[in-house]
Amino acid sequence: MKNNYLKAALAALLLTALSACGGGSVSGSAGTTQNQEGLQTLRVGFVPAASAGALQLGMDKGIFEKHGFKLELTQGTGGAALLPAVTSGSLDIALGHPLAVLTAQDKGLDMSIVAGYGYSPEGRADSNGVVTKDASIQSAKDLADKTVSVNTIKGPGDLTIKEAVAKDGGDPNAVKFTEMPFSDAQAQLERGNADAIWLSEPFLTNAVNSGLRIVTSPYGAALPGQSTQLVFTSSSWASSHGDVIKEFRAALKETLTYAAEHEVELRAVLPTFIKMEKATADTVVIEDLDAQVHTDKLQKFAGLMTKYGYTASDVDVAAMVAD
Repeated sequence: MKNNYLKAALAALLLTALSACGGGSVSGSAGTTQNQEGLQTLRVGFVPAASAGALQLGMDKGIFEKHGFKLELTQGTGGAALLPAVTSGSLDIALGHPLAVLTAQDKGLDMSIVAGYGYSPEGRADSNGVVTKDASIQSAKDLADKTVSVNTIKGPGDLTIKEAVAKDGGDPNAVKFTEMPFSDAQAQLERGNADAIWLSEPFLTNAVNSGLRIVTSPYGAALPGQSTQLVFTSSSWASSHGDVIKEFRAALKETLTYAAEHEVELRAVLPTFIKMEKATADTVVIEDLDAQVHTDKLQKFAGLMTKYGYTASDVDVAAMVAD
């Protein structure tokens, strides 16, 4: 019965707990526990966001090797692919949006938070936004009774847009959401199939450069400085790899600090690392990088998920952080 329940819960998760890059598959090969140089091999999943380039930069600079690790990076086309890969053990850890991880926990798939990673920038341009060419839409509250595209229904886009609308004095339940891939959303806007579109980077920068106007940055409007990515694993893997997690946290902290202080170097790896055009890599907004788990901010995000019915009750974030 337990196995059947987990399978059912996972199936539901794949429909509802998608990260900002949507659904998809995982590409890559399995790693080994130790290579010939005596380094611990960690199989790490990521989605092709600009901030993920810090992992490659940390490898290039020898930071992970200094801490005893060789990272075997596996790119997933979306967070929905990475969660089951971690749960099944084909990946050790992965980067993902907290919505996906907290939803998994709410549905009975025991997950552990290993570290923080990316946070919505405070006091500067955000890495996501709702854009439009409709002159009648001037702020978030004007999205009520309008059709807004998101890459995944019941994902971080519509969740934060609802809260942004509510905080701006509008009716969050009056927003009509439609699902479109980021790559197709701007074309659909031009065809009149949406009044506004929610985009993450690098699509946001490209849209603004083409003349579209940002109406609201819902991450920052809903919960300023909220987590956009964190490092997670299964609770079973965390319970048997406590020493590995502690050392990985130290390596990640050093890596993200270096990447934040050397943004030019971080941008330089993106054209090769995630096949991003150099012109976009030079201008794309990159989240604030921080390995610390800000449980207070994550707990507020968990409350937002409950408020809008994404989870049955508030997930206890502090209890999810691996020892």
